[in-house]
Amino acid sequence: MLIQPLQSGVCGFDHVTRILRARFPTSDQALVTDQIERQKPLKLRDGYIVLRYLQLEGRHALVEIDSSPCFPVEKAIAVTDPSRLEQSRDSGIYLATGNGMSVGFSSTDAKRVCVTALEIAETPRR
Repeated sequence: MLIQPLQSGVCGFDHVTRILRARFPTSDQALVTDQIERQKPLKLRDGYIVLRYLQLEGRHALVEIDSSPCFPVEKAIAVTDPSRLEQSRDSGIYLATGNGMSVGFSSTDAKRVCVTALEIAETPRR
């Protein structure tokens, strides 16, 4: 989820969200809060767990990740290519950009060790 959009642009985003939409179906008739409450966690092949997924308008998605098992912030930094990563150590928010996409990740645990949220979005064209 971190590197596909950065490496493959919108095709990578579409691939990731197609998989997540299949597991976390949505309904235009239901309130977003109701849809999120009904979602069941998804264990990925690498053992990490997606708790919730929400696709916003356009190519913009939010993903909540379980902190157990911990997906280390340091690992996220390494796979997103630290050379194109902006970070705010004070807030624990990191942002990587590439191929017309941005992937932001953050940690809400006190020590800021585990990634708990992702935001994947198409970057505006200039």
